[in-house]
Amino acid sequence: MKKYIFILTTILLALTPLIIYIYKFSSNGISNNPEQWSNFSTFCNITLSLGNLIVFVWLTLEIHKYNKLKDQENIKPIISFFKRQNSEFYVIENIGLRAAIDLKIKKNINDNEWEIEKNYYTLPPGEKIELNWTTESMELGATYKDINNEKHYSYMTGNVLTYFDDKTGKEKFAEIYKKVNYPKMNNYIFSI
Repeated sequence: MKKYIFILTTILLALTPLIIYIYKFSSNGISNNPEQWSNFSTFCNITLSLGNLIVFVWLTLEIHKYNKLKDQENIKPIISFFKRQNSEFYVIENIGLRAAIDLKIKKNINDNEWEIEKNYYTLPPGEKIELNWTTESMELGATYKDINNEKHYSYMTGNVLTYFDDKTGKEKFAEIYKKVNYPKMNNYIFSI
C-alpha cells in the first residue's frame, strides 16, 4: 500500500508544474510559434526529470533493502560431517558463513532417543572438530543456532547430509526434523 501511495504522490508532484503551466497559459490558445513549443518542452523535461530522479532514488533504496535481506538469509552456519581417509570416526566442519552457536552433536538413534549427545558451544566458519566418539555411527545429528538465535539442523545417515532451518524443517523435512529433536537417551544402569 505504501508503495502505491508513494508512486501516486511522485506522479502528482511531477505533473503539478505541468498542470500549473497549462492553467496559467491555456487562455492564450495553442501556439503556432516553434519557439514557444521549445520552451514548453524544456519545462516539461524538467518536471519529468525530477519525477524520474525521485523514482530512481526510491527504486535504488528498495533494491538495497531487498539485497540486504537476501544476504542475511544466505549467510548462515552449516555443519557438515565427513570421515577422513582410513579413519574410524567423523569430523565436523562449519562450511557456512556464520558461527554455529550452542552446537550439540548427537550419535545413533535407538527407540526415538539419541545414544550420545555432546555440547561443543561455538564453531566458527571453516573450523573442524574431530569426533573420536563417533566410531560405529549409523546416524549423526547437529542442532545449533546462528547469531540471530535462529535454529539450524544437520542430519546425516548413510553419508547423505541433510541441512535445514526451523521453518523448512517443519515444512519439508518433518520426519528428519523429529529425529534431530529426539532427546538424549537416559543413562541406563544395568544390574548383574
